[in-house]
Amino acid sequence: MKKMLLFFLLCTLIFVSCGKKENYTPDFTLAEGYTLKDERITATVIGAGDLPLSSFLMTKEKVTVFADSTGDRYVQGLDASVPLKAGENHMVLRFSNGTYEREYNLDITCITLRSFSVTVTDPDKTYHIGERFDRNTIRVVGITQDGKEIEITQYEPEYEFSSLGKSTIGIELDGHYESFSVMVTEEYRPVLDANGYADGIHYEMSETEATLLNASETEGFFAVPSVVTLNAKEYPVTAIAPLAFEGTEITSIQIPDTVHRIGDEAFSGCRTLTWVEMPESMKEIGKHCFADCISLMSIAIPDGIVVIGDGTFRGCEALTRVVLPKSLTTIGERAFFGCKSLETIKFPNELSVIEASAFENCKSLSSVIAQTLQNLGNRAFFGCDALTVFAAGDIENIGTDIFPENTKLTVYMRAGSMLLMEADKIGADTVFMKNGEYHVVSLPIEFPIESDYPYHETLILRLQDGRMKELSDYTVSYPKDACGYLEAVIEAEDFSYTFTVFIVYTEDIALDTDTRGVRYELDTMTRRATLVCAPVWVRKSDIYEPEQEGLFLVPTTLWREDGMYVVTDIAEGAFDEAQNVQNIFIPRLTEDS
Repeated sequence: MKKMLLFFLLCTLIFVSCGKKENYTPDFTLAEGYTLKDERITATVIGAGDLPLSSFLMTKEKVTVFADSTGDRYVQGLDASVPLKAGENHMVLRFSNGTYEREYNLDITCITLRSFSVTVTDPDKTYHIGERFDRNTIRVVGITQDGKEIEITQYEPEYEFSSLGKSTIGIELDGHYESFSVMVTEEYRPVLDANGYADGIHYEMSETEATLLNASETEGFFAVPSVVTLNAKEYPVTAIAPLAFEGTEITSIQIPDTVHRIGDEAFSGCRTLTWVEMPESMKEIGKHCFADCISLMSIAIPDGIVVIGDGTFRGCEALTRVVLPKSLTTIGERAFFGCKSLETIKFPNELSVIEASAFENCKSLSSVIAQTLQNLGNRAFFGCDALTVFAAGDIENIGTDIFPENTKLTVYMRAGSMLLMEADKIGADTVFMKNGEYHVVSLPIEFPIESDYPYHETLILRLQDGRMKELSDYTVSYPKDACGYLEAVIEAEDFSYTFTVFIVYTEDIALDTDTRGVRYELDTMTRRATLVCAPVWVRKSDIYEPEQEGLFLVPTTLWREDGMYVVTDIAEGAFDEAQNVQNIFIPRLTEDS
């Protein structure tokens, strides 16, 4: 009796379980070219190799792909890739919601190509800036390895309609590449359907203007249109809504003059975004707007922006250059948190508030100069391990743990500044400056003769009426047509400073002759070189040509494949035969020589 009862309960459980399993339908979508029929997903793809699950499947369910029904080999999660071989590939795709499971057969035919060609079927088709490429205007035909001709519909065209004129469309398939050109003739002005959509992008209209509401399917370059048309009426696009482009695969964005506002998180998580062009008409950039745009390398924020909100550029790991607007007064909490590639940043005169953790963990930031601040928040520059210079004028309120915990930092301040306590806490060097006093912080040690003076390596501070200012209006003079150790002079209206700099002149040599035909003897043990003789006619240098006619500059160093040599000697009579040399400049190679 007990056995029969257990058997009955077991059958009941199996029946209930199977019934629930059959009723479980996973929520997922497939990319174009993938077909679902009778629990079988089929597709034909070009090129063998690894196929990312995320490239053809979108779902929030748990996903596992088995190589066969035995389950011996599998990959799990949308971040995984399925290895494909040429020919037929049979797999099992299993979905799970944590309680129930459902399986589908996954059959992918993988074709490898010998070549492919592109035929333009509509050669008169033109495009607008920002418009999407129309695949219906071309036909792509591939030749398989066994010589069969097939029409290809699955491909990703590479293009960027960002300027007027000819634009190149590129297609890469199975290691082969083809390209062709189209004409871009004017600005993109989409015509909306009754629901406010055009080219997959959703707009929302008020009585007189439009907001770009959602562009979740956008990828590559995109130019926000300045005007959209609905029912024959034109609406200027004046705003980009919160989350509009969140997580998309756009690479660059061009925003027109009509747009004044960008909403919170509008471009957050756009991991492929590298370039942003914003108009000077911009008035508001939302919080976390560009957070986690890990490929964004530089950005110029338009004048007119007063506040950079909380987390605006948080986690932009590749960001190396930021131009802040003159109008800026406030940098919000964690605005640049974790921008580990940001090396320098120039604060505008009117900046008065830097909130908590604004630049925390900017690992490459080397110098900070703030004229005067009302508020400097907690941990504002904490974790900035490369920070060596911090200079600020009067500060009304200051938080705690402002600086990184290193001893490389020097803090320049007014006597009695609230910065002293924070500097002492980490053992930083401190320099107290008097009103009107200049202080030379850094100067270049050397630079190549063919380059201009490296102004970015010069930093001279002045405290004036409580404001810390960087000297910017000055001239630098040093001997031209000269190299080695030389005196240079920095001069401003009421400031003059003389220092020594080494100007490097390096000639490339092949075997023992430089670009001018001059011969040297090289000592591979000491890495020294002797100028032996000049030819009858000394040629112009490929590196540097003196302004003074007939002047020969002896180089400081020579470069050959096996390394660098220092020119220390000139043989007697080395220039006896040279007919176009009237003067010789011999560089100082040591400061006291």
